[in-house]
Amino acid sequence: MKRLIWISLATVLFTACGSGEEDNTTQSPTGGGAVGDIAITAIEFGSHVTLTNLGADPVAVDGLWLCNRPAYTELTGEIAPGASIEIEASKLGGLSADGAEVGLYSANSFGDPNNMLDYVGWGTGGGRAEVAANAGLWPAGEVVAVSGSGISAANGGASAADWS
Repeated sequence: MKRLIWISLATVLFTACGSGEEDNTTQSPTGGGAVGDIAITAIEFGSHVTLTNLGADPVAVDGLWLCNRPAYTELTGEIAPGASIEIEASKLGGLSADGAEVGLYSANSFGDPNNMLDYVGWGTGGGRAEVAANAGLWPAGEVVAVSGSGISAANGGASAADWS
C-alpha cells in the first residue's frame, strides 16, 4: 500500500468549513512541495501529534485538516524539508491511549476518501478507519497495539505493523 499521495494542493478545491459551499479557490504549497510529502509520524498520547515533511521542499499546510472523529482542527503554516510540527492533543479530543485515530485531510469533507492523505488508528480505533481503507491508506480492521506513552511510524507507517 502506498502511504504518500503525490498530489498538488493547486489541484484540490477546498470547501469552506461548515458552510457547505465550495470556495472555488485553489491553494498551492510554498516552494513547490507536494501535500503528499506530509506524514503523520508520531502520536504522544494526551500530548501531541507529530507531522513531518518527508520531502525536499517546504510545504504550506494551510487548509489541511487533522481529524480524530468527532474533533477536527485546521492547520496553518509551513513545514520545512525534514522538519516536524506538533499539534496539541487537546485540539483533537485528547488522544487517549485506550484508542483513537488521526487522519490528515486535504479538505474538511472527512467522509470522502479522496480527501484523506494519511491515517493511523490505535487501541480501539476510531470512526474514520473505513475511509482510510477506502482511500488505500490503511488496511481494513487494523489498529496499532499500544504499550507505552505513544506510537511512532517506521517503514512508511502504512499499516499497524509499521508503528510501535
